[in-house]
Amino acid sequence: FSDRLVFEDDDIEFRYMPGHTLCSSICLDRRESVVFVGDLVEDPLPVTLWNDPITFMESLKTILESSCQTVVSGHSGIVAGNLIRSNLEYLKALFLGEEIDVEEGEETHLFNTKYLDFLHYEDIARKMLGEKFDFVQFKREFWQMLGVERESLKFESRLIRQTPSERLEEIWPQYEELLNSRKALE
Repeated sequence: FSDRLVFEDDDIEFRYMPGHTLCSSICLDRRESVVFVGDLVEDPLPVTLWNDPITFMESLKTILESSCQTVVSGHSGIVAGNLIRSNLEYLKALFLGEEIDVEEGEETHLFNTKYLDFLHYEDIARKMLGEKFDFVQFKREFWQMLGVERESLKFESRLIRQTPSERLEEIWPQYEELLNSRKALE
């Protein structure tokens, strides 16, 4: 489905709700007044696996506005509105580049900031190649230029945390040159 999938007889609706990832969705059970939000809401902090915190924030606002009494998170169980608001405030501060004091979730915050740096380069490559962009190929080639072996990509979240942003900046011109030569061959 592209926007929503509704099962009228059961009062069930699946709704496309990007944020955590591009393909995130929620499931509303109107009869039971429950919304299943998957990985969109997490305690203590949400994880960003997509380079669009604004859309993520809009999705969280939509969840807050739902009339469901119970919100179920994929990793955090039943959650309250205050956690959703806290996740929303965190994403806003992350987007604005504000200093964030995280008492809990320091590892998650470190991952989010590093992964958003990585996704910045994905976004540039995607714009350069348009429809020919291949995310799997991008990740493999980009990490190879950083000296990471293919087998090590199983531990990508650890690699992201450990790779200084400066290294990404440093190898980007080399990767950009590869993309330009690929485009020239077309």
